[in-house]
Amino acid sequence: MRVLENKVVNLEVFPGKSGEEIQGDAQAQAQGAAAQVQNSAKGAASTAQEQTKGAQEQAQTHAKGLQEQAGQYQEQSGDYIKSTSDAAHQQSQQYVSDAKDAAHSAVKDNLPENTHSYAGQAVDYTSNLATGTVGTLGGAGKDLGDTVANAVCII
Repeated sequence: MRVLENKVVNLEVFPGKSGEEIQGDAQAQAQGAAAQVQNSAKGAASTAQEQTKGAQEQAQTHAKGLQEQAGQYQEQSGDYIKSTSDAAHQQSQQYVSDAKDAAHSAVKDNLPENTHSYAGQAVDYTSNLATGTVGTLGGAGKDLGDTVANAVCII
């Protein structure tokens, strides 16, 4: 074993680099790592934002489709009400007309001739009243169909 005399020994941990250079390298590595973490965080945030935007667009598209479908059902319901009302109105008009004809025949067949005029007028008055009522109800049915078909559907 050899004993060294009081001499300074230069021990280099990183041969060829000074302390300032080593410190600069360490700072550069730390900054690089921080930049990578920051970029990863930005990428994750961007991905999350894109996924949220995509989900939002899907939800809006689905809601729009449901609203259109509801509008179609609403329009079909209005059309059904109007067509049913029209059919009932026509049947009612036919019924009133047939009842009027039958009543006039009954007056002619069953009452004395001198009462035919008054009885015929009573039948006409009653049938006109019934025709007006049937017409009012038919118009109300059509209005109801229009109201249903044209109502605003909000989702």
